Amino acid sequence: MGYSAAAVEWQQQKKLAQPPDIPGYSLTKVLDALSDLYSLAYQGHEASRDPAHTGYVKVKHTKGWVFIPFNLTTFFPFSATLDELIDNAEMVRLSSDAVFISGSSTFLGAPLPVGDLDLCTYLDRTCAKVIPRVKELVEKPFPLCAKLRWAGTTMKRPWHEIQQLLGPAEQALAAGGFRPGQTWKLDFVTRARNLPVLPLTIIGIPVEPAAIENWAQGWSWSFQEALFVPAGAPPRSLALPSQLGQYILWLREQAEHYLGTSPIKGAKRALSLTSLLMVEDQSNALIGALSDKQVRPLVERSALRDVEDLLSGCTEGAGAALRQEASKALLERGGPPSPADYRLVDEQCATVTVQALDRIDQILESARADLRARLT
Repeated sequence: MGYSAAAVEWQQQKKLAQPPDIPGYSLTKVLDALSDLYSLAYQGHEASRDPAHTGYVKVKHTKGWVFIPFNLTTFFPFSATLDELIDNAEMVRLSSDAVFISGSSTFLGAPLPVGDLDLCTYLDRTCAKVIPRVKELVEKPFPLCAKLRWAGTTMKRPWHEIQQLLGPAEQALAAGGFRPGQTWKLDFVTRARNLPVLPLTIIGIPVEPAAIENWAQGWSWSFQEALFVPAGAPPRSLALPSQLGQYILWLREQAEHYLGTSPIKGAKRALSLTSLLMVEDQSNALIGALSDKQVRPLVERSALRDVEDLLSGCTEGAGAALRQEASKALLERGGPPSPADYRLVDEQCATVTVQALDRIDQILESARADLRARLT
């Protein structure tokens, strides 16, 4: 639902709400209070705080349940957009394990341009069904898998030498299972309402089911993953202070890193950070820059160019047809964007990102000072 009209009443209630008086600043109690508050964003749906999974808002969907970290609820998509995401997730899932909606896909409820769809899943590292499923996915006509990566080895369609990648994966599985870092990444081309074709990525992270936090650490963040599942529950906890702290610092570093290379992406990282820390004025400034009328055409043209690149080796069949479709749509929109096209947008996004980071640094320094005072 995110920034739709149905959330207006919740926005008003949120402004009037008082911070909970929580002795000791228990993270669990804070997250419980926040998920109670943010569940109001989904009025008209069956939504509530999930007592068994701190920090998540649990929302009923026609195909199951969606568990949304509180910090994603403001921008998270619902209705037809979520249906579209779930349909894609079911078509490209790597196993029977749950699929997470992550990355840019969690912003689809906001008036922000999104040039790709991001999914991820945790795979039992000893699951024998993963490789047969990968073989099935790379042969499906749609969504069309254009690129496959495992453990640092990458192959693109057409799959003339795919066994050079799958052979070592089969050996690793036979030797006891996939190890940390032997992650799967499949890049597809799919369809969406805003574009005729666009990239879709699913990442499969091998884990030991009894120790998911240890295996997933460094590869994914639970605060940026919304779980869709017909039945079940989130496998990871939000109530881990170390994970929360590391995620905040990672977002801070990423936002600054992309200032010089991709200010639009940097602004999205900054927006994730200001949303998590509930800095509303900076969030609104970032949304204003990212929803500028000049940004969407650039993001869409970049997405179409990415599809062309993904399918560059396809000269016949479904791959060639999709590449031609992308080329036609890109030509209709003015062709690939040039650095000059990005200049003004990059300046705007970089400016608001720097302002947001300055505010975040003040908040973090205040928190550090408070912690030092408590420890002395």
